[in-house]
Amino acid sequence: MYVQIVFDQSVSTFIDCHKKAFKFFGGVPNIVKIDNLKAGILEVDFYEPTVQRNYAAFAAHYGFMAEPCRVYTPLIKVRLKPMLNTLRTTALKAGSLMMSLKQKIFLLIGLTILPM
Repeated sequence: MYVQIVFDQSVSTFIDCHKKAFKFFGGVPNIVKIDNLKAGILEVDFYEPTVQRNYAAFAAHYGFMAEPCRVYTPLIKVRLKPMLNTLRTTALKAGSLMMSLKQKIFLLIGLTILPM
């Protein structure tokens, strides 16, 4: 599993995260499922979703299809939600955006053992 903590949800950040994930995994998948983040999917439609222009160009350049998750079918979110809640309350507590080494280790170990 690849995880990257970011502090905005801009298109450029979204694309940069994808590039780093592709490098981490050593390749590009045929399909990338997107949880309908506006940086990737502007309008959700089961048959013809509107993909954000820059993200669509990025997907075409890297040769993958951007596929939005179906609305109200959060299969993966259910698995990640407890870990994300723990991250919010532990690693980022008291409004601090800086994580200690101990908190980073906790996050990495927790995400490594997260059942998929």
